[in-house]
Amino acid sequence: MGYVAAGNTDSPDKIGWNQSSRTDKGVHSAATMFSAKLELSENQMNYRPEQFDAVLAEQLNAELPSDIRALYCSRVSSGFYPRKEVGARKYEYLIPLKALKRGKQSLERLEQVLTMFRGTQNVHNFGIGGGDKEEDEKHRNIFQSYVTILGGQYKDFFCVTLNGSSFMRSQIRRMIGTALTVANGQLDEDYFELALKSDVEMPTHMAPSHTLVLSSFMLTNPDLQDQWYPLQKRQDEYLMNVIYPHILELEQTSQDGFDKFLGESTDLFLEHLHKNYNLKELKEQARESAIQKQQKKEANQKRHNDIVQRHINALLPMSTRDQIVYKQRHHLWSNPKEVFQQGFLAELSARYNILPFTRQTSQMLYGLAMLISEGKLPPVQHHDVYFNYLDTHGIREVIQIGKRAEKLKDVKGLPFIWSP
Repeated sequence: MGYVAAGNTDSPDKIGWNQSSRTDKGVHSAATMFSAKLELSENQMNYRPEQFDAVLAEQLNAELPSDIRALYCSRVSSGFYPRKEVGARKYEYLIPLKALKRGKQSLERLEQVLTMFRGTQNVHNFGIGGGDKEEDEKHRNIFQSYVTILGGQYKDFFCVTLNGSSFMRSQIRRMIGTALTVANGQLDEDYFELALKSDVEMPTHMAPSHTLVLSSFMLTNPDLQDQWYPLQKRQDEYLMNVIYPHILELEQTSQDGFDKFLGESTDLFLEHLHKNYNLKELKEQARESAIQKQQKKEANQKRHNDIVQRHINALLPMSTRDQIVYKQRHHLWSNPKEVFQQGFLAELSARYNILPFTRQTSQMLYGLAMLISEGKLPPVQHHDVYFNYLDTHGIREVIQIGKRAEKLKDVKGLPFIWSP
C-alpha cells in the first residue's frame, strides 16, 4: 500500500499513531478514530476530500478482515489529536427484554433511574481510571440517557443509549447493571443514588460486555463535523449489517451472557451486599462527607467570586460605558471558565436535551455571555440563574443574541467550546 516508510514500520510512535478512545474487552465499536502521519504522493495531495476518502478507505478495506472496516478517511492538520477532537461519545447497549423481570413495570422504573445519570456525576463507584487527564478523575458528563424499544429481528431486545463526554473503564456496564437490579426491584433506589451522588465507596453490579457498542461520536469542531457528514450513514450501515447481527449471535452462544448475569451473578452481588453493607450506615457516611464537601465548595465559590469581581472592578475607571462593556466582554469570552462554573455545559445539555459542541449550543453560550457583559444577567451565579432566563425568554431568543455576538469584530473562533 505504501503510505508508511519502511524505516517507520517497526513502531507506531514513528508515524504519530493516536486513537480517540479505548473500550472494555468484549465491547464493540463503530466510532474509534485513528490518526497518523502518512506519506502521500503529489497527486494524492491534490485529491479532493471525497476523492481522498474513497481511495484510501478502499485500499485499507482491501487489506482488513471483512468485519473490520475503515468507514471514513480525511486529511487533517498536523496538530490534530483524536482524543481531544471528540467532544461526545454515544454508546448503545442492546439488552434482552427478559432482563426486565417485571415487564412494563421494570421498563418504567429503568427509564426513571436513567434520568439520574444526566449531568455531571461522581462515578467513582462505577468506573476504573481512563478518560482525559485534564478531566476530574471522579467526574464524568452525561448529556443524554434513554431507552428505545427495538423491532424486526431485534424485537426481543431494547436499547439503552448514553451520550457523554467520556467514560471510565467499566462505567457504563456497572451503571446499567446496577440500574437493572433497581428496576427489577432487587435493590433499593436509595442505594443506587448514594453510589452515584456521594463519595462513599460502594460495590456496583457489572453487566456483560458483549452487547455494548460505541456507536458514534461528535467532534468539538462543528465545521469538521459537517464536513464528515458521510461518516454517520456508514456507521449506521456498519452497525446494522455487521455489529448488531454479531451481538445477536453472541447472546445466543455466550456462556457469560444475560442469563448468567440475571441469575448467578446478581445473586452473588446481592449476597455480598447484604452481608457486608448497611444502607443506614452508608447514608450517615454520605451525610458527613457532603457537609465537608459543601464547606470546601463554599470556600472555592468565594475565591471564584472574588476573582471575577476584581476583573469587573478594574473596568470601573474607564471613561465610557461602551469601553467597559467592550473590556468586560473581552474578559468573559477569553476566560469562560471564570464565568460559567464547572459542569455548566453538561447540565445545559442534559436539561434541554441538546448535544454540546454544536453550533446551536455555542450560540447559546455566546448569547449568555453577551447578556452578562451588558449587565442583563449577573456574572458568577448558580446555574439556575441562567436556566431561569432561558426558561423565561426561550432558547431561540438567546441563540439570536449569540448569533449577533458572533458577528462582532472582537469575536474570533469558538472560545466557548471547551471540555466541561
